[in-house]
Amino acid sequence: MQDNKKKVIILDDDVFPKYSDVSDCDFYKRISDEDSKEFLATVEYLERKKIEHLDVHDYEAIIDFIQSTKFIEIALCDDDYLRLFKDESQESLQQLICQIEQTSIVFRPFFKCFSDEKQFLVERKNRRPLNSNELIGYDVVIMDLMMNDDYDNNFPGLANYLGELYKDGNHPGIFLISSRDELEEQKKCFVKRRK
Repeated sequence: MQDNKKKVIILDDDVFPKYSDVSDCDFYKRISDEDSKEFLATVEYLERKKIEHLDVHDYEAIIDFIQSTKFIEIALCDDDYLRLFKDESQESLQQLICQIEQTSIVFRPFFKCFSDEKQFLVERKNRRPLNSNELIGYDVVIMDLMMNDDYDNNFPGLANYLGELYKDGNHPGIFLISSRDELEEQKKCFVKRRK
């Protein structure tokens, strides 16, 4: 039953691999070339997948989709897609997958910890909601401290934002993460403003 599951949200601007992280990869160049066999195989795959709101006859729309995070999530994590490519395509595809895995390695502990789909419903978002009320109802909030928004240099404001989550009986576990030193430096700010 979904109602008994603990709701977890991971908020980080790097939680999804981005096209810009892999755009220089040889495989991406091939699947973005309308004249390549890799592009045609990708179109056939997308036609079978029946991606909502994607016109597989509009090659411009397909290239836009290929360059989206959604394509990375759907196709590059699907064994059916990976099996389409052989020989030199397979080698460059494996290089691409390794590159994507490197960008998401920091999240593996969280994905592993909350991997039991019977117990946890895990969502990922690459933007912090403007209104903290959108996070009410989550049991666990994992948030990158720096997300290229107004709170990046406003730690008291971020502390107040997080404090707003503790109302109406809502008491989520909140984990702040950062690859930078700001979290350690601002620890006192968050402790002072906790509710």
